[in-house]
Amino acid sequence: MLESLETSVQRQRRFVADAAHEMRTPVAGMTTTLEVAQTHPETSQTLVDDLLAGHRRLGRLVNDLLILSAVDGRDPQRAEPVDLAGVVTDCSRRPVPDGISLRLGQLDRVFVLGDETQLSRVVSNLVDNALRYAASTAELSVRQDGRQAVVSVSDDGPGIPAADRERIWERFARLDDDRSRASGGSGLGLAMVRELTMAHGGTVSVTSRQPGPGATFLVRLPVTADRTP
Repeated sequence: MLESLETSVQRQRRFVADAAHEMRTPVAGMTTTLEVAQTHPETSQTLVDDLLAGHRRLGRLVNDLLILSAVDGRDPQRAEPVDLAGVVTDCSRRPVPDGISLRLGQLDRVFVLGDETQLSRVVSNLVDNALRYAASTAELSVRQDGRQAVVSVSDDGPGIPAADRERIWERFARLDDDRSRASGGSGLGLAMVRELTMAHGGTVSVTSRQPGPGATFLVRLPVTADRTP
């Protein structure tokens, strides 16, 4: 019990330190921008754009932290039948980067018990990740495998080395220096996927895309027989 408590305390301390570090970066950037604005008022439009970008990044980070804090392994507060085919279809209707194709694959009408908003966040975060690293194509699908619903999100990007396939789920994990700053991510997207999936009694994993190159993320959730919200 003492070991478990010590591990929990260390995890919380590390999380607070990482969060403080991540928040310090956009705050410092906005402070510098304001100081430049005081000295060079003629550059106001450019500075306003920089401030807005920093403000949005900080807002995303705070919002993601609040979601993670609210979940923290607990069951979803709202539990009703959710049609995953509808969730996947909705998440596919979004702007994509130039040169990238977002395709829908198999769409089994599978129902799970949970919070539709949180499940949409799971799929949306995985699609964000796929579009960020795809070379030309990202694909998402949902199928039923026995008593499980399986959501698959794949891309034809560089893939994820086997040694890093557990580390990517950590909060603020980085596999490259660009993961947060250039792409606009908070470094919490995949951590949120795992936390929300676990809260719904499911699991999430990543493997190599077949045929490669690329990565395939698989979310497995227990199917419910109830289809009445």
